[in-house]
Amino acid sequence: MTSECNHVIYSSATDGLNPQSETKSDGFDNDAVTHTITSWRHDRRQVTPSDAFQVRSCYPMPMTTVGIIGYGWLGTRLSRELHTHGYRVWGSVRHLETAPLSPIPLIEYTAPSPMPFPPCDMAVIAIPMRRGHHPPDRYREQISVSCHAAMAAGATMIAVTISTGIYGVMAGQVTETTPIIPTTDRQAVMCAIERDLEALPITTLSVRLAGLFGHDRLIVDSLARSPAPRPDGPVNLIHETDVATVITTCLNQRVSGQLNLVAPEHPLRSQVYTAWAEQLGLPRPSFTDEVWTKTVNSDRLALELGVTLSHPSPRDWLGDARI
Repeated sequence: MTSECNHVIYSSATDGLNPQSETKSDGFDNDAVTHTITSWRHDRRQVTPSDAFQVRSCYPMPMTTVGIIGYGWLGTRLSRELHTHGYRVWGSVRHLETAPLSPIPLIEYTAPSPMPFPPCDMAVIAIPMRRGHHPPDRYREQISVSCHAAMAAGATMIAVTISTGIYGVMAGQVTETTPIIPTTDRQAVMCAIERDLEALPITTLSVRLAGLFGHDRLIVDSLARSPAPRPDGPVNLIHETDVATVITTCLNQRVSGQLNLVAPEHPLRSQVYTAWAEQLGLPRPSFTDEVWTKTVNSDRLALELGVTLSHPSPRDWLGDARI
């Protein structure tokens, strides 16, 4: 079975398909950046490492190349932001045959399978920690193998996205310097990943992501199906646009260590989720009786990075949530 491909998803100089090239805009509303897109017919076969390296020739040579390992919901948004800052980007997906058309080159990679990456100067590893990671230590292996593959490809900085779940059920305000004593396997694995990053001989950053939200990622959708805990607890959320902006800034400034990526304002969960549900015409969410609270501090964003978020509070987003 063959299909027409109009963006660079796979590339092969040896498949005999005689690709034809044409120059098009990058699709990111950035007229200053253009690249060459290759069109050819493919048979949905698996890309080999040698094929993946051919993807590099589809772009001119900008100053810095970023590889996004785990080109999913977050990776697609990050790639747009990186493009506007003049970075060249490639990404990895688990299955090329089911990947949507992409404006950047993609390779097929399933961690922790060892394979060489295309050359990159920096890498963002955005592989989510899924419930299906049993044992959880398998996730640590995936991140470790991906880090070493990125370094072998030339990366001198690696950012890894984990979760503010690393703090567990702590109460009160937590910062990047708050001591963490893991009480679950998932916490222990995230702490171990951060230790692994600190031991690498390059610049590394652990991005502790709060709950992600955006126009096609609405927390209230899931709340309509099952009760939410801690109605009187503060929300710890971050908008998709701000995630891409902050990670790009971190790469620009070569930020290292740990970073809480969360909006600085924390209205009550019951207030935010109920208001979202009302505005979107969804069932009113229900809540459990859990009472512990945790506020994730994000002062480092403003004090050290000088970043001003577009959505400092989920309340700011409510007016845009009518989709």
